[in-house]
Amino acid sequence: AETDVSIRPGWFYHAAEDARCKSLPTLLDYWFPAVGGNAVLLLNVPADRRGRIADPDVAVLRDLGAYLRAAFDKDLAADATRKDYPKAGEVYFPAPRTVDTFDLREDVVAGGQNVEAFRIEVLQNGGWSECARGTTIGMRRILRTEPITGDGFRYWIEQSRGKPRIGYFALHRRPTLLQP
Repeated sequence: AETDVSIRPGWFYHAAEDARCKSLPTLLDYWFPAVGGNAVLLLNVPADRRGRIADPDVAVLRDLGAYLRAAFDKDLAADATRKDYPKAGEVYFPAPRTVDTFDLREDVVAGGQNVEAFRIEVLQNGGWSECARGTTIGMRRILRTEPITGDGFRYWIEQSRGKPRIGYFALHRRPTLLQP
């Protein structure tokens, strides 16, 4: 799937629209559902009359890149103890960690897209409780939540068309956006 959107009100450059370039929060509201929803984001960035990207567009693209690097450069579960089962995967921490972004990917090369429904749970005070839910995963599913602190997290595949093969399960913490 592909999500197409322009960084400006239209598909072509107009100097009068320099102040109407989409903001970082708006671009993130496009990026997360598209890329995090098993699709590709095609962001139209038109060239100006010089054949270059206009300064307002460059500024917001820099901010977008910096935000995404800060959000996804570190997997908070990279050093966690992991347990994998046919339809579940668990991560346990030596001390509680706060996360607000769950990143799952099926191994579509080895087995295709099979997951139809899943949930994510958090381990708190010795018990598991649901903190997020989703449908398909495919190439990539990113779920954003409010910050939640736990001793561990796990995913459960509730429904699939065939044998699910999760190739990636990462936990992240998004940077805070300061709104003008």
